[in-house]
Amino acid sequence: MAQNTIAQLEEPEREEERPEEREERALEPVEATAPTPASPTPVDPVLSRHSAEDIQAVRNGADSVDPQLAGAIRQKDAFDSIANGGFKVTNNPLGPNQESNVTITSPLQPGVKLNLRVETHSLTPGGPPVRHVNVELVTPRTGTTPKVIINTHITQ
Repeated sequence: MAQNTIAQLEEPEREEERPEEREERALEPVEATAPTPASPTPVDPVLSRHSAEDIQAVRNGADSVDPQLAGAIRQKDAFDSIANGGFKVTNNPLGPNQESNVTITSPLQPGVKLNLRVETHSLTPGGPPVRHVNVELVTPRTGTTPKVIINTHITQ
């Protein structure tokens, strides 16, 4: 069965292309694809309730009647800074007791993932629920090293 799968992946042989055909094809118009919009962040609902002027005023030190606005601006600026640095930020579905769940990857370290989750749950068996950031660094298995997961809870 594996041989059939391999055979299905092989491309059929093509006829030789004449140089004139290649030149003609190079002149054919190609429709450009629209750039992929940035993925929404968990703070976008908060930011969408405010004007650009209000957001800029809070960035400049003004107080806001919305207690969530300053934190949302800081988080959005952090997301943008990470994305502009060549990193990819992926918003993951929220699980129970999660406020945020994102994964950050970099093309410079393929397979390495930094998962960040804001959660509220007990950190000790039978203990009280604690709001914290769960920071998980996942390094993939290679030929000589095992997969490594480093998990840290930040409670302050």
